[in-house]
Amino acid sequence: MPVLVDNIPVTDSASLFGYGLFETLRLYENIPFLLSDHLSRLQHSAMELGFRHIPSKDELTCLLHGYINEKRLTNCAIRLSLTYGSVS
Repeated sequence: MPVLVDNIPVTDSASLFGYGLFETLRLYENIPFLLSDHLSRLQHSAMELGFRHIPSKDELTCLLHGYINEKRLTNCAIRLSLTYGSVS
């Protein structure tokens, strides 16, 4: 199940081995610019890298908007990372 966090744990495969990918999104007044394009790229890259579970655009959009609202983000950049998860 996908989860949005502020930091990637040191036990995560991305921290230990660099296994993962990311997209950087720009928010303008709480709205992610070109969100669909970013999520399409993220999903395509995850398929190419052989990720077992690739979150749907709806899952990612819901999580992202929840995170934006929870953190009260307005105008900023967000790095959306997808990793293989913890190795411990």
